[in-house]
Amino acid sequence: DKDLSEIPNLIWRKDKKQVFNLQTYTINQEIIDNLKFSDFEVIKNFDKYNKIHLNDHSSLNNKNYSNIFYYNCGRGCPVNCSFCGGSNISQGIINSRKKVITINHDSVIKELKNTKKKGIDIWYTCFDPFPKDDYYIKLFKRIKDEKLQLSLIFECWSLPTKKFVDSFFETFNINNSEMIISPECGSDRIRRKNKGYIYTNKELIDILRYINQKGIKIGIYFTAG
Repeated sequence: DKDLSEIPNLIWRKDKKQVFNLQTYTINQEIIDNLKFSDFEVIKNFDKYNKIHLNDHSSLNNKNYSNIFYYNCGRGCPVNCSFCGGSNISQGIINSRKKVITINHDSVIKELKNTKKKGIDIWYTCFDPFPKDDYYIKLFKRIKDEKLQLSLIFECWSLPTKKFVDSFFETFNINNSEMIISPECGSDRIRRKNKGYIYTNKELIDILRYINQKGIKIGIYFTAG
């Protein structure tokens, strides 16, 4: 019968009749900037886990870079893809979240530095709510200025801009980095009906050629069926 509503993002069993009590607790900027995502000291035997490469990514052949830090720089989504449970509408229903919130760059840099100290060289993120915004371009500059030697696997929600691709290329270890794009299907018409961010096949091919010219690995994801 304890009131646990002060704990962010918590779902707990309240009583036998009411299985779960879902709190509509919205994370604000101060809370998300101070959450710790790289506090590996709380994981018993973390160093042993790290040595046996539990996070091996199948597309990367170099075992020296096979441990991955899965970390998103924010929460929420501004669009509604028909197939996604994390869409803007879903976020409102599940989390009472009405807008996207991003983590400030200082906090992100601190997380990445902690990750490097633990010998993890790959950062994986699938948070890209504003593809034409400069949030990541500014963050990549900070990473470069801090001389953080990292690789990045980045899932694009739409098509990346050439400016983003250039910044990606200049910041990360390209031999062990990858950009992932999900057109979902080969039909412009069907894509327009289902994706929150839409683009044509021509626009897709054009940016794929540009990424390829940079020597960056590319992953293309399609929806089965």
